[in-house]
Amino acid sequence: MKKVIFLISASFLLFLNACDSLYFTEPMPKSGKPVKDFPREFEGEYRMLENVRDSVYVSIRIEEKEKRRYSISFSDSGFFRTGFILDLPKHQYIELDKKGIPEDTSELALREHKGLYYLSWFKDEYQGWQLVRFNIGKDSLRIKVPQFEALLLSDFRDIDQNDFLANASDQELANIMDRSEAYAFERTSILKTDPTYFVLGGIAVLLFGIFIYLSRRKK
Repeated sequence: MKKVIFLISASFLLFLNACDSLYFTEPMPKSGKPVKDFPREFEGEYRMLENVRDSVYVSIRIEEKEKRRYSISFSDSGFFRTGFILDLPKHQYIELDKKGIPEDTSELALREHKGLYYLSWFKDEYQGWQLVRFNIGKDSLRIKVPQFEALLLSDFRDIDQNDFLANASDQELANIMDRSEAYAFERTSILKTDPTYFVLGGIAVLLFGIFIYLSRRKK
């Protein structure tokens, strides 16, 4: 049975037809640090480096419409269509229909572990969390979705045809991720400059001006 699942993200962020969807009993990894936002490099426009079997979209656009509220759009022909919203302040993953109207809203959790970002969102029908992992670079984005492998999990059950719910340890998750396929994207948009650099630069110029002014007064 083929099901449309979220790959992202990015994740993060790509819709694929796939079998054997894997869900978790809680947001993963368990030892991950809950974070409020992605790094600034997350926002931008990306192109997939190679064609992927059964892939629908080859480009992805990530826009911060409001503070910590990201719009994720996809394209295979130059025309971008928004697929979902990541509303981090409200902890919501909002899936949109073809007309851009909210179709489904799920609870969302974002965690960071060893420099990687894990995005989980809750699926009511399975009472489990889907997961996607982002490796966010300055000019690249790598996305992984955990793929089910029975031999790598000690506690799981079949909740639907080819849908599995696992109570996994962090080590089991790491093993699953090592065996899961990665989807690589390269940045095609210009990386936005960190505004804090301008603030710090302005402060430095101001302090330098004050120093010159006081030096002249002493003379």
